[in-house]
Amino acid sequence: MNILLTGATGFIGNRVLEILSKKNINIYATYKTQKPRFLINKNIKWIKFDIYKLNSLKIKLQYVDLVIHLSWPYLPDYNTKKHLNPNLNAQKNFIKKLINSGVKNFFIAGTCYEYGKKNGKLIEGEKKNPNNPYALSKDLFRKYLYRLNKKKIINIVWGRIFYIYGFNNRRDTLYNLVTKSKRIKNISVASNFYRDYLNIDVLAKIIVILSLQKKNFGEVNLCSGFSISLKKLTNYFCKVNKISNNINYEKKINKLEADNFCGNNNKLIKILKNSLSENKFNQLKLLMVKHKK
Repeated sequence: MNILLTGATGFIGNRVLEILSKKNINIYATYKTQKPRFLINKNIKWIKFDIYKLNSLKIKLQYVDLVIHLSWPYLPDYNTKKHLNPNLNAQKNFIKKLINSGVKNFFIAGTCYEYGKKNGKLIEGEKKNPNNPYALSKDLFRKYLYRLNKKKIINIVWGRIFYIYGFNNRRDTLYNLVTKSKRIKNISVASNFYRDYLNIDVLAKIIVILSLQKKNFGEVNLCSGFSISLKKLTNYFCKVNKISNNINYEKKINKLEADNFCGNNNKLIKILKNSLSENKFNQLKLLMVKHKK
């Protein structure tokens, strides 16, 4: 099998790449500027790629069996209008090129922000109400894909990613701020916000499981299925990393996000249960909620 993985150097992408590299799979992994030095593996071929220069993708697309598309420029700025122009058109042209080249199977990363400011357990089929340029661009991109696929000529998994925790290179993530709080003063966390989190390594496993099936699952919420207060979550970070809790908790107001934001993961659970042995399914299900304790 030949897989094209975009965003392979990112927070999610490098975890997905690590899992794929242990399988009997040929992986074309994209990077934008400097060729990575990690994960040197005979199954991995690093490809320099700029989505605004489609001709820079120097591979024979007709031999690609599956595309896992995780890259998305301009993050972590969710509010820049560049998500809509020029990025959205570039994304459409990229996907159209892949389909026209004969690629049939896609996993594409969506975002829980597509739902907008909604409380409660959110299900895949309910109306979306994106309220920032990033979320709107993802929503429009998904709708464009569905229009392209009216005749069901390709298999699409739109993996709607909720909140993630785990170590990465960005200093401003909640996990990094908390686990380095001994050296950082005046950390403040909203005590009244509840979010649906998954560990990054668990998320990567789920993405690989869904992608390799090459089925037309459509929209799938990638989430734990429960909301946890940021206070409880940061206490968990401190506990597992054996550090003292130096965090200030206070009530905050967020005009763009709901107070209690959670995904319904029934569809995901059903897919995983049908895809894994009973033992592996139960193990993964426990990992999805390990921060709940």
